[in-house]
Formats: sequence, structure tokens, C-alpha cells
Amino acid sequence: MFRILKNINKKADVWVSSILYFSLAFIVIILVLNYLSPTLDKIKLNSELKVVESEAKKIDTILKELVKEGKGSQKIINLDLKGTNIIASNDSLKIMLGDSFDIKERKISENVVISNRDELIILENETHYVLSNSFIQIIINKIGEKDNFEPINTSNIISNIKNLENNININSNFTFFVGDILETSTGYGYTELLKNPLYDSYARVNIYVYNEIVNYMFSVVIESESRNINFLGPYFI
Repeated sequence: MFRILKNINKKADVWVSSILYFSLAFIVIILVLNYLSPTLDKIKLNSELKVVESEAKKIDTILKELVKEGKGSQKIINLDLKGTNIIASNDSLKIMLGDSFDIKERKISENVVISNRDELIILENETHYVLSNSFIQIIINKIGEKDNFEPINTSNIISNIKNLENNININSNFTFFVGDILETSTGYGYTELLKNPLYDSYARVNIYVYNEIVNYMFSVVIESESRNINFLGPYFI
């Protein structure tokens, strides 16, 4: 009887030891993975950044070739830029990275820049204002100037709104008017881009509308860390 109990005790000791060794090995693996995880993530991000830089240089080369070939020249280019957004104006192109990339801005050339989506991107060309942050992008049509009014219809002010997190276009069919008077949505006027003079935390586009009923202004505002676009007004002028 004693021998049987002794054997049972030995088997139990072996089983307990095996559990302890397995638990210890598991804990060690978890600790190693936790220690290496930031390093592995950094290596992965650096690898992805190199891919983006390579593609950005490819774009820059193509743009220079197009400039040399002159007006009307076209080229097809295949790009590997998953998880990024591209914003283009007449003379510049910005490749916006995901939030996990810890870079402020990396200039490939005078016309091609890699940027972190955490910052507010403000671009302007002859026909549009492009305002964008990490979450949302809005494209606003440019109309007239302060000293040169043009026909204006507030239904055509917003060209496009895009959710950058899901890469989905949002319904941008807006019409702005005063009170219940739909006729105030049209007239003559102009649009104007205003930047925060102290820091790039927000951008604002003012839309001025003049007609026989009322003269007013309203604003479209985007902030660097907001998922929303703010429409302010009307303000009577």
C-alpha cells in the first residue's frame, strides 16, 4: 500500500512540475512578446514608410516627365499606397499617412510631400479649397473674389465630403438660405479662405451672398482633431 501511494505521489509531483514549467515558459513568452512588440511594430511601420517613399518618388518622376512633355500629356501609373489618402492641387500633391506614423512632414520634392494625417491639411488651387484632417475631408468650390463678385448658388458650394476613416463619400447636397426663404440661396458673392494666424488647429471658408432680399455670410469650419464639419451662420452684412 505504501509503495502504491508513493508512486502516486511521484506521478503527482511530475504532473505539478510539468504544469509549473509550462506556466513559466508561457509567462516568459508573453514577456518577450510584450518587450518585442513595440520594436516589431516600429520595424513594420518603417518598412511601410519606405514603400510610401518609393511610391512618392515614382509619382514625382512621372510629374516631372509630364511637365517636360507639355500640356495634354498623360501617363498611367500603378501605385501601392494602401491605407493612405492623396490630396492634389494644381502644383502640389500630399500623401497622407495613417495615425500610427510618427512623422510630421517629409518632403520628397517641391511638389510631393508625405504628411501625417494628424495635422490639418489646407490646399488651395484655382477652383477649389481642400480642407482635411485625420477623419474627414471637404472640398469647397471657389467663387469670385472680394473685389469681383460672381453669380453664386449655395447648392453648389460644397463639391465633396469624404469620410477618410472608412474611405466613403458623404452626401454633400447642401443648400444654404436664410429663414424659410429659398430665394436667398442665390445671388452674387464670393468665397474666402481664412487660416488661424496663431496655429493650424482649424481652417475656415467664408461664403458671402448678396441678393435683393438680404446680404449675409456663412462659414464652413474644420478643426484638426474633429470628426465633424461645422457650418456657422448666417451672419448679416
